[in-house]
Amino acid sequence: MIPLPPLDEQRRIVGLLDRAAEIRRRADAARAKARAIIPALFLDLFGDPATNPKGWAVQALSDLADIGSGLTKGRKLNGTPTEPTPYLRVANVQADRLDLSEIKMIDATDDDRVRCRLLPGDLLMTEGGDLDKLGRCAMWQGEVDLCLHQNHIFRVRMGSAIVPDYARAFMQSEAARGYFLRVAKRTTGIASINKTQLGRLPVWVPPLPLQTAFAEQASRLDSLTRALDAAAAKADSMAAALSAEVFG
Repeated sequence: MIPLPPLDEQRRIVGLLDRAAEIRRRADAARAKARAIIPALFLDLFGDPATNPKGWAVQALSDLADIGSGLTKGRKLNGTPTEPTPYLRVANVQADRLDLSEIKMIDATDDDRVRCRLLPGDLLMTEGGDLDKLGRCAMWQGEVDLCLHQNHIFRVRMGSAIVPDYARAFMQSEAARGYFLRVAKRTTGIASINKTQLGRLPVWVPPLPLQTAFAEQASRLDSLTRALDAAAAKADSMAAALSAEVFG
């Protein structure tokens, strides 16, 4: 048995659902275009990191940033007092974005909450798994007041010589990706890097004013992407509410 409203009402429902789907489609297409602009802008300003045609200085990542390892689930704490605290898993770190739809909790000590606390501008990088997860990178913007990270995610906190938005784009370049694939430890279908290998990543270091100019443009594109995501989420909620109202 299904509800059968009058034809005019059916047409109204279909029109609303079609409009929500169209908003989602347009938002997805615009977001894809916005994300494609950042790599193109990076290449235009800095050149191809694989060949470094503009002759930028090169330094190891460990000389430019503080790299931190996270918490291991199920570790023995020998009676040390703990408190449930939000933390990020590999599933939360997608390619150039965070999926925060589900944030789990971990028992953390006071020292854990100091050592592994994420700060705005931190880069989160996955140590591996399937090849597509190797060195995957996203930026933490302080979305949760107090949040930690697990041991399969590296926290990269840039020093004064590197702007985080530039570093995020560099980490997703073919040069960085190629380095991770070369040094990774591999088993069947699985690859991983350790903290030492990540720290040895050669990073191109352009002048700070150029990095800052790139970061400002990238930030505007990120704001646009977030607005599109919000519009798409609103359209999805509208469609879901309408479906629930009609079909129960």
